Amino acid sequence: MINLIPPEWADVETKAGRLDEVRPELLQSAADNFRGTAKRLDEHTTELNAATAPLRDGAWRGETADHFYGHVDELGDAGKKLRDRLGSAADELTSLQDQLTGLRTAVTGRVHAARTQMDKVSTDAVAAANKALAQQDMVDRGVLGATTPAKTPEAILTAAADQNAATAKAAGADVDEMLSQANDLINRSRQLIGQDPGGEFSGVKPIAAPVTQVRHRTSATSAVGGTRTVVTSGGPPTTRPPGDVEQWIEEAIKELQAAGVNVSEADIPAIWAIIEHESGGDPNAINLWDSNAAAGHPSKGLMQCIDSTFEAHKLPGHDNIYNPVDNIIAGVQYSIDRYGSIDNVPGLQSMAHGGAYQGY
Repeated sequence: MINLIPPEWADVETKAGRLDEVRPELLQSAADNFRGTAKRLDEHTTELNAATAPLRDGAWRGETADHFYGHVDELGDAGKKLRDRLGSAADELTSLQDQLTGLRTAVTGRVHAARTQMDKVSTDAVAAANKALAQQDMVDRGVLGATTPAKTPEAILTAAADQNAATAKAAGADVDEMLSQANDLINRSRQLIGQDPGGEFSGVKPIAAPVTQVRHRTSATSAVGGTRTVVTSGGPPTTRPPGDVEQWIEEAIKELQAAGVNVSEADIPAIWAIIEHESGGDPNAINLWDSNAAAGHPSKGLMQCIDSTFEAHKLPGHDNIYNPVDNIIAGVQYSIDRYGSIDNVPGLQSMAHGGAYQGY
């Protein structure tokens, strides 16, 4: 059969095939991730507000408290803004997925329609050319009543080829336009997926370090109630920890020894030094003002572990981050894993050389 499909048609099909490599469903996956992050952020904001609610209810007042509450409010507002921005981005990604899917379908349909039209024109033209050729043959043979065809076979085929060329050109222009639209959608998707998720928190000013005198309305134990003074420099304390704190440390040491961890009662003063500076001996302590809190995972408990550190260093059966023994176990194991020994914790090393305690 005579080929009346123009050579430029191959380029149209190649360009259309580029959209076959696009996977709009991946945008929906990204949108789902954004929504999941927004949900978790909302949960963290709720937890932050719930954690500070008892303090606002008269437990802590004054200028420092007001600054702290203002900082918490700023964190909450930033969290809400980021949650809303992630939700909007997720909705837009879903819309972009739908639009890309629609464009891919439209390109496929446009190419199919053009090819179908050209195939029909070609088939009809070949049939008409064959008919004209036969009619001219009858004239040439002098058949009675034979008439010259209105168009020669060559003219018929040339006209069909020109028509198909115009069809291919129009389809190519439409495909180019739709590819341009798809490219814009893909670029917008990249902008959404690549955006800085933490920008909303850039305007939140860091809060000043808490004052060294802390008065508790209630106490986790009688040993840490009332007013405590935090030692910020000088050598690590050699005194024993107060009351229940020492019992918690001793119990944690026994559990660690049973698990094969190299600790002993000689480590009690060092462990207490960390606890004293990190939480003041309050097993329910939670840090809501540092970068960990801003990131949604505040430090908790006696040795101020974040959730991931606690989970990575706890012993089986010791799963409560606010349980003093469980928290000490995780904090000690983290100290040993990271620094080689408890005495090598940077804060203790700094104090041993006359410097200030540093968080570990």
